[in-house]
Amino acid sequence: MAITARSRENFQVEINAENHALLADEPISVGGDDTGPNPYGLLLSSLAACKIITVQLYAGGIWMSPQWILLK
Repeated sequence: MAITARSRENFQVEINAENHALLADEPISVGGDDTGPNPYGLLLSSLAACKIITVQLYAGGIWMSPQWILLK
């Protein structure tokens, strides 16, 4: 998987992951434009997605097919 990241205005970072584009930024309170999640938010989001996909794969293959999963 190819990931590229390019700096933009202020703290914005344009991220390309294969066929998907993301924008990371910092909140206005620390000098960003708040146009996307900050890097910490992106990291937590990716961990949450990994956990949910793992549960879906495990639960779907063992005893149920979950319609939705909520992780807080």
